[in-house]
This record gives sequence, structure tokens and C-alpha cells, in this order.
Amino acid sequence: MARSTKVVPLTRDGPVAMHRQLANQLREAIARGAYKIGDRIPAELQLIQRFGVSRITARQAVDALAREGLVIRKQGKGTFVAVPTVHYDLLALRGIYDGLVAQGHDPQTKLLTFAQATPPGRIAQRLGTGQRKLLHWRRLYEVRGRPFAVADVYLETGRIRLDRRQVDRNPTYRILEEIIREQISRADVSISYTRANTSLAHVLQLPRGAPLMLFERVSYDGNGIPREHSAYYARAEAYEFSLTVRGKLPITRSLRAAR
Repeated sequence: MARSTKVVPLTRDGPVAMHRQLANQLREAIARGAYKIGDRIPAELQLIQRFGVSRITARQAVDALAREGLVIRKQGKGTFVAVPTVHYDLLALRGIYDGLVAQGHDPQTKLLTFAQATPPGRIAQRLGTGQRKLLHWRRLYEVRGRPFAVADVYLETGRIRLDRRQVDRNPTYRILEEIIREQISRADVSISYTRANTSLAHVLQLPRGAPLMLFERVSYDGNGIPREHSAYYARAEAYEFSLTVRGKLPITRSLRAAR
């Protein structure tokens, strides 16, 4: 195993199949950071030599990790630890951090900036704040020890004054609902595609110009007043979108009519 990870011998006559034992060891190594996002895991031949297993057993173990989305095969290059895939429910009123936790991820966050600032014109217009300064911060999200996404937040705090420690320790919606005590009634979310500028590329450890998904969210309190604007930049390969509807979608009827 890489990075001085101890190889635990497999039990040949135990109740757990050997390919599952091997998959468990690789899975645990990924979970504790022995292999990070983008790292190549041992090739089948290396697994055969280190664990004394057959090629079929080694392949079955790696296949199991691939089905779980933990690793991805690249033709002619090997098998690499994959960027975690987050399923984004378009109808869920949920913050970024809570969404990651709900799907079994253990995100770490780092507050990069914290200050009073005037939002850019387009954001100020959506929030209706003009030239007034709002609380602004940039937060980095990491999953499995690697940068996953960056959030830029402008927040209307009213008369409440927040300190850096409060923002560092709490997701945005928890700040709004538990500290400022404003319940969010709805949010407008837009999803688009962009490329990493120099600043984002540096923070996310990506090449400049790398593809990113951009989520923009404006959240409203019970009186319909916009209270926050979040711009959330995430690795483009990290998201899948889902939408639950009742009945048939109109596009289905259109496709049938076109036959």
C-alpha cells in the first residue's frame, strides 16, 4: 500500500470473501487519506503481489470501489481516487454543508476571508442593498483532504453583529436561522458553467481555466426580503442533479409526438 500504509493479511477461510476484504482495505485507506483525490491506487499486478490474491480477486475489489464512485479508471493510465459525487436535489432548501453531510460526506471547511464589503453591482441589485456594506466571507470546502468547492457569501445581518468565530463554525443557513433568527422561506437558485480564474484556481488547486459549476443562491426570509447571496464554485465533475416530479414530464410527451 502507498504512503507506508500497513498491509493487513487477508483471511482465506473467513466468512467475508477475499475480494470484499481487499476492497475494505482500499476503502479504509482512501477514507483516512492514505490515497487522496487524484492519487493512483495500486494496479492489479501490485495488489496480486502484495496480498497474494488472484487477478480475478484484485479486479473484483477494484470493481466494487468503482461502482461506489470511490475510484475511476483511466484507459492506459491506471485507477485513481475519484472526486466525490454530490447529488444535488433541485427542490431541496438546504445549505451546501448540510447537503454534503446528508450524503455521508465529512466536509472540512476553512474560512479564507471575513470582512464588511460592498457587493458587486449585480449582487447588490438582487439583494436591494445599493452601496451599503454587507458581511462578506469566502469559505473553502474540502472532502477527503482535497479542495472541493469555494463559496462567496454576502449576508444581510440587520442589527446583529457576527464575529469571525461564529462564521467559521457555522454553515450559512444555521447562521441565519439560529443566530440571526430569520427563517428562510424560499431561495432562488441558478446553475451555470464557468471557468476558474486565477484566484479560484489557486484555492481549488486546479489549472487556470478549469471547468467549474457555479451555483448562485438568493435566500429570502418570511417577509420575502432577500437576506443572503451565495456564489458556490464547485468542480464540474463533482455534481449530479436530481428532480422529483409527479406525473409525466412534458418533454416525454414531446419526444413521443416527434416519432
